[in-house]
Amino acid sequence: HTTVAYGNRAITLECPQAIIAMCLQCILSSIFQAFMVGILFAKLTRPKARTQTILFSKHTVISLRDEKFCLVFRVGDMRKSRILNINALAYIIKMDNNVMCLKNFDQIELKTELDGNESSFFLWPVSVVHIIDENSPLYKISAADLLCGKIEILVVFEGMIETTGQPVQARSSYTEHDMLWGHRFVPMVNFVESKNIFDVDFSKLSSTEQIDTPLCSAAEYDQAVNYAISSQDSS
Repeated sequence: HTTVAYGNRAITLECPQAIIAMCLQCILSSIFQAFMVGILFAKLTRPKARTQTILFSKHTVISLRDEKFCLVFRVGDMRKSRILNINALAYIIKMDNNVMCLKNFDQIELKTELDGNESSFFLWPVSVVHIIDENSPLYKISAADLLCGKIEILVVFEGMIETTGQPVQARSSYTEHDMLWGHRFVPMVNFVESKNIFDVDFSKLSSTEQIDTPLCSAAEYDQAVNYAISSQDSS
């Protein structure tokens, strides 16, 4: 409801131009207010544009970390505004090889964790790690099985936008062609001493380097390590 106060002066019927101007002003102001409310509502209820700035690495790598086979991928955010309460999930949605055949519409969740050496506040890109242990469906898969079989892993990144408090979710997937055995990601965060700042090079988000990694499965590797330890103890 809108009212107009004139004080001691008021528009009369002798001035129709003033009446028309007043009506147009009231109508245009109402349209402008509705337009601004609509923009604000759409901004708060559609955080989809925010997910476009969240980038996933083009590849996921499998290599040894602390004597454990690990599957790793990276996630980065191009915007300066932070995303809080970040969490990463991974699911195997397709698998067809000598080890396991996953039926249609079935999925297996992979236990993941953020790299402990990186910020959980998403100040810079983070590495998401899945440790391939005896509880992992990838435990008996070797490099040869990865080449000959079919597999697809769906990854989900969740968080909360700092400025609006709205939840945000970004998704991607990796097939057997996107998995690099015996690789690791190169560092992309450097400290610039001259400016006393950290510099993040997003062009290296998917850059990897090859490292020495056994081609056997994690199960075979653990068996060999345990056998070597038992042999040393017996001797």
